Amino acid sequence: MPCSKEEYDAYLRGDHWQQVRKQKLERKGGTKKRCAICGAKSRLQVHHLFYRQNWYDVEQADLRILCDPCHEMAHRLLSSGRLKVPWGDDNVAFSKTRLAVKRALGYLNPHYLGFDKGQGMQASMFEPEVGA
Repeated sequence: MPCSKEEYDAYLRGDHWQQVRKQKLERKGGTKKRCAICGAKSRLQVHHLFYRQNWYDVEQADLRILCDPCHEMAHRLLSSGRLKVPWGDDNVAFSKTRLAVKRALGYLNPHYLGFDKGQGMQASMFEPEVGA
C-alpha cells in the first residue's frame, strides 16, 4: 500500500488507529501484555503484520504487540527486503516475523539460550515476575 510518510504519520495520529491500538494494548483478565517475540513487558507498541487496502479495515488479528527493539528490528528487516511476509495470513506472517527478528537479535544463538553451558532454557525464564 504505497503512501507518503506524511499520510502514514497522519493515520497513526488519527482517532481510528489510536482506538485500535488502545484495544490491542488493553489488559484482558488482569494479565499484563508482553512482547509477542521476546516477552518484554515495557516499551510496548502495536505492529501491523500487513496492511489491508483500506487502513480502516484493520482487524485485531492483523496486529501483534512488540517491544520497541523487536518492533524496530521487524521494520528494518522488512524495509531491507530480508523479511517478506505473505499478505492475508496473520499466523504465517507472524511466524516469519518472529523467527527473523529472533535471529537478527541473537535470540536463537545457543550461547544466548545457555545451551553451550548445559543450562538450556530454564522454566523460571517464563515465570511471571513477583508483583507484576
